[in-house]
Amino acid sequence: MSTTPYAHGQTVRLPAADIRDGDGQAADPISLDLTIWLPDGTTTTVPISGLTRGAVGSWYYDYLPPTDGRYAYRFEAIGPTVAVDGAFVVAPSPFLADGPMPGWPGAYLTVAEFLATPEGSAVTSEDLVPGGSAAQQRAALATLLLRASEHADSITLVPLGAHQVVEHQDVLARADGTILFAPRQVSGSIPLITVSQFGYGPGAATVTSLTPTASWVQDSAAVIPLGAGAWSGALRIGAPPRGARVHVQVTYTAGFPCTTLTAPAATGALELAVDDAVGIMSGRRLRLHDPGREEQVTVAAAWTPTVGPAALPLAAALRNDHPLGTGVADMPMDIKTAVAQIAAHLIRRPTDTGTSDAFGGGKTPAVDVTAGGDQVRGYQAARATLDRYARSTAD
Repeated sequence: MSTTPYAHGQTVRLPAADIRDGDGQAADPISLDLTIWLPDGTTTTVPISGLTRGAVGSWYYDYLPPTDGRYAYRFEAIGPTVAVDGAFVVAPSPFLADGPMPGWPGAYLTVAEFLATPEGSAVTSEDLVPGGSAAQQRAALATLLLRASEHADSITLVPLGAHQVVEHQDVLARADGTILFAPRQVSGSIPLITVSQFGYGPGAATVTSLTPTASWVQDSAAVIPLGAGAWSGALRIGAPPRGARVHVQVTYTAGFPCTTLTAPAATGALELAVDDAVGIMSGRRLRLHDPGREEQVTVAAAWTPTVGPAALPLAAALRNDHPLGTGVADMPMDIKTAVAQIAAHLIRRPTDTGTSDAFGGGKTPAVDVTAGGDQVRGYQAARATLDRYARSTAD
């Protein structure tokens, strides 16, 4: 995902580079479709005839986003079979009318959450845009919180927020007729939520997509039965032989659900309108991060998991009113604190009076902000926290 929001009215180049065949050579696919998910949940599709070829195995599309907000996209190629995912955020027009600006989808903190933290109260965030309106200041703060969230992801080497991934790996068929799939976008502390699609074959160009009849998570990996899917090679038909090397394509969801309300929620409501339901499973407990009115809710058993905007049913009625933009998440609070510490580090200036204590209390004497990022106590604390969620570079 782009680490900096694109300006309103700016063309965004969406790339599908490094498409390779089963031998690892750059190759042009037989077909290539681009699907773009817009902030309102609708999609638009561009066939290969509408894309631009830069080189062998490298294509792109220049896209003018019609509105601000979070976008996602996927290139799907056949012959070879490859999927390339991406996402980006478009900032609002600078000509903003004063109004609420709760936060960007993809950020791990809303503006209201950050301002209610010790980190938010220790810095000055009302003049991020010199001479700007109140709405512009809130928009700038929301964008900065997105930057801080993505900086946290860069430290852990794994996206912390719930996200869906299409991943290719070469693995061995085990003696019990299963494979052990260890996703690259999880760590010891970042969970694998579910596997939704699975395919395998002798090579990337011969993967047959299947939906697993059963799979289970074991030590942050998925155990998947191979069954009797199509297999050819070495004069064998059916499931691959035990110990054979298998190329797999797996669609899975990992990370911590973190989204926002797209409509106000009233006391007694049994449903939440959320921006992105990715990673939210039935029975999961979520917290509404609404300073002064926080509460915990449980997702109803009747919920069918989906991705994108959704109406989320609850097992019990809300106890409080919650405004548009309220954060809804099942993300550890130490991650949210780390993002607040990073954001405060990005904002900090000599006129700010102090930095919040790394262990949650009040303010400490002001630090030397000219000494570099690693000299700032709050930023050091954030790094120490996020290191516990980091994926080993050897994975």
